[in-house]
Amino acid sequence: MLANDAPKSIIEHYGLISLPEYLDYNRSGAGWDEPVIGWHITTRERVPSIMANGLQVGNCNNWVNHERPDAVYLFCARSVVEQNIPAILGDNADAVILQVTIPRKNVNNLYIDNLYNMSIEAAEMSAIQYRDSIPTKWITLTYT
Repeated sequence: MLANDAPKSIIEHYGLISLPEYLDYNRSGAGWDEPVIGWHITTRERVPSIMANGLQVGNCNNWVNHERPDAVYLFCARSVVEQNIPAILGDNADAVILQVTIPRKNVNNLYIDNLYNMSIEAAEMSAIQYRDSIPTKWITLTYT
């Protein structure tokens, strides 16, 4: 099953595929009419710093014994966020979900997060990487 919360206008030229798959086909963002909405999982204690300084590029170098690039890690399908909290933060974490709105002109910094998508079945092809820091003006606190 592919999580497919992406607007249909984004993927109309490539058929019914997930947003991460679309990123592999359309690196330039050409033809994107809308911003990309992503969902970031973090802990409550990190929220004040994030809301003051934005999301900074970080690494996940030891994810399932694989190296991943420095990035801000997001999900592009809201429908899979809660089920991934334990895998990312552990059971019983004091989790907070942030909505990130990435302007169309910045989609060239988005990449599919292949290692996460292939390693965790529950990700349902929704994990993406934004390979730059994310400013506070793109971030909305959605769940506390």
